[in-house]
This record gives sequence, C-alpha cells and structure tokens, in this order.
Amino acid sequence: MTTIRDVAKLAGVSIATVSRASNEPELVSKEVRSKIEKAIAETGYIKSVKPRRKSDLLGAILPNLSNPFFLNLLEALEYEARTHRKSILIFNSRQKLEMERAAFAQCRKMKVDGVFLVPHSVSRDYISEVRKYDFPTVLLTRTSSLLPSVAVDHFEGGRQVAEHLISSGHVNVAYVGPTKTSEEKLAGFRQGLQQAGLQLRADLAFDTEGEGDLRRFVIDTATRKRASVIFCVNDVLAQETIAMLRAADMSVPQHMEIVGFDNSIVASLLDISSVSQPMKEIAHVGFEAMLLALKSERPLDLYEPRQLLPRLVMRGSSLNLRK
Repeated sequence: MTTIRDVAKLAGVSIATVSRASNEPELVSKEVRSKIEKAIAETGYIKSVKPRRKSDLLGAILPNLSNPFFLNLLEALEYEARTHRKSILIFNSRQKLEMERAAFAQCRKMKVDGVFLVPHSVSRDYISEVRKYDFPTVLLTRTSSLLPSVAVDHFEGGRQVAEHLISSGHVNVAYVGPTKTSEEKLAGFRQGLQQAGLQLRADLAFDTEGEGDLRRFVIDTATRKRASVIFCVNDVLAQETIAMLRAADMSVPQHMEIVGFDNSIVASLLDISSVSQPMKEIAHVGFEAMLLALKSERPLDLYEPRQLLPRLVMRGSSLNLRK
C-alpha cells in the first residue's frame, strides 16, 4: 500500500512538506507543490481523510465591502445562513490575492465547514490551489469548472447594454472598466455593438486597471463630445463618473448619459440605468451548491457553472433619447 513516505521519497522532500502541501498549500512554493503532485500521481497515493466535526460556521471572502453590491450579496448570504441555522464569518480581501490566502488560513483555524468566495482570479492554477483546502469552496459572481460556481451571465449583461444604447440612437459610445480580454461584460458589450455595425474605439475605452487619469478621460470625452454615453463596469464607477461631470458643471443625461452594472442601491438612489444581478438568487443557488458539497465525500473532477440571466433596469441616466 502506498504511503505518504513513498510520496515524500519520490518527490525528494520531507514527509512534513508533503503534509503541508496538502493541508496548507499557500505555505509551499508552486515548484515544490508541482513535484509533490507529480509524485502523488505516479504512486497513486490517496490521503486518508478523517471525518470533520461540523461547526455550522461558513466563511465568506469578499473583495470590497465598501461596494454596496457586495454588501447586498453578504446580506443575501446571511439570510440563507440563518435559514439553515448556520453562521457566516466575513473577510474583506480588498481585491488582493495574498489577503484571500490569509483569509483561507484563518478559515482553517476557525474550522469552518465551507467557504463562499468572490475570487481575485479564476485562473486554473489558483482555483486548483483553492481545491486543495480540506473544506468545500463555492465561487460567487465568477465561474469555473473546477469548483461549484454561480454568477450572472456578464457577457449577456454587456450585450444588453449595447442593445439599449443602440436602440436609443447612440453611435459613439465610451467604456470605463478593465479592458483585459477576460472581462466578459466588455466582451458582450463589444459583440452587441458589432452586431449593429458599430465598434468601441480604443481611445474611448478607459482601463481602470491602468495608470490613466479617469477624470481627464471623462471630462475630455464629454466636452469634446467624443461620445454621447459611457458604460461603466459597475455602479461605483458610474457614481464616480457622474460626480466628475457634475463637478465640471455638466449634467446627466443632458451632457452625457451613463449606464452602470450591478443595480445596487447606488444606482437606485442616483437614478442610474444598470444591469441587475439577482443577489437573492445567487445566494440561494450558491447555498444549495454548498449544502450539496458538504454532503459529498469527494469533490467532482469538473463542475457545471451556474449562470443566471441578467436584466437591464433603465432609469433617467440613459433615457435622454437621441433623434
């Protein structure tokens, strides 16, 4: 029978390192983990798992608790937890990978039954790392085939925004948000424009992950009338954009129309058109996935991501119809 000692010998590491790679992967380098994983595959070693005592405590690792969208998600999760007589331990990762890993380490110390995660990254390497924890993890608002995951179809949401803007008579449109190819909201937005024979010009796409000056971009776009509407990747950016315009004595929608994403309380209070993400449904479906994972003895090799349909809520910020 293959033992952990055989794995350690083949990988050229200590037994303690093999154990650490399994139980605390964030403490072991990627190179060493790769050697150990290869040795496990070659030896066919199967770790014996002791039954974990249920704590009825779940972790929730969210990227930005100052964003009302994530507060709404947390409220929906807390409701589901109370319904199932469980408690939620909350962590704010501040959109930093190292803080996510620290939160996972704390979840292990607190012996949580499982974790809900809005991940910093859904790269295969990182999600494979998350799979190694000795409790199930369910991804929310982003999807992966390596873990149970629930999200709104961001691509479709972006496409709906483009469709709305085209039907309102817009020809020149601007975008504020990440411009990387993995940004599904932008990809859907581009496709919706292309289907109508339009395109998002490179100089009208502001990358919020770059070094540019957002205020300069917004004011220049409005004063030079380079675009008649700005699609912001979330409601917080939409709020900031409106504040910049108003500070320059410009109004919405007269000087510039705005569309956001998330349909948070910010959108409702500021009369911003925004794509709705059904928080209660995301939390409910995510909790169902968690309860199922807690009952399963072994994780599946692959999971079918759950994607919910978005809905564009139109408000005054984008209803200045063009002739």
